[in-house]
Amino acid sequence: MEINPALLTDAIRASVAQQADWTIEWVSPRRADDWAEYRDAQFLAKVGLSQHQEALAAFWPAGGPQWDALGISSSKDVILVEAKAHFDELTSHCGAGEGSRAVIDAALGNTKAALGAAPDTNWSSPYYQYANRLAHLQFLRALGISTRLAFVYFYGDTDMKGPMSSSEWKQRLIPVKEQLGIGRPLEEIGVVDIFIPVQALDVPVV
Repeated sequence: MEINPALLTDAIRASVAQQADWTIEWVSPRRADDWAEYRDAQFLAKVGLSQHQEALAAFWPAGGPQWDALGISSSKDVILVEAKAHFDELTSHCGAGEGSRAVIDAALGNTKAALGAAPDTNWSSPYYQYANRLAHLQFLRALGISTRLAFVYFYGDTDMKGPMSSSEWKQRLIPVKEQLGIGRPLEEIGVVDIFIPVQALDVPVV
């Protein structure tokens, strides 16, 4: 995702009620490294948290979430971004092998407990990707690292046959959040939903 830094920063700032001088340094994707997106130890390195690589490897097997964008705010929050352009991207299933699946199930179970979801709630399907992003958010927060997870939903993308309004996205997200059964408002754990018209991206990228 070729980010327009000001567009995304302004949207996140408004959603978390920060002052105008609150900024985000976007460390990926960047033109200088061919818009690369990062996961596992590399994502920790990009946000200055390499000291936690062993802890992440114990928490989640290799091949974890690949973040659409990573940033560090002026108040030292880690910013994780997951972006979607159409409804089909919401659905995913855990296809890990037996050994990795045991590690993932343990991580998801710990995250459910931390977020107040029932232990028998199915986080492996059909909204596995959403769930594993929450797990990584909780992983960092459990380490005492101030972290925000921004789910960015683009609308008006006729090429992708995506939703044409933010209200369509909000309606479609209701069953996702119900399925996960989280017992706390997501805003309390650093999750923000951002809705952006694709037409707003038609500006020079910095």
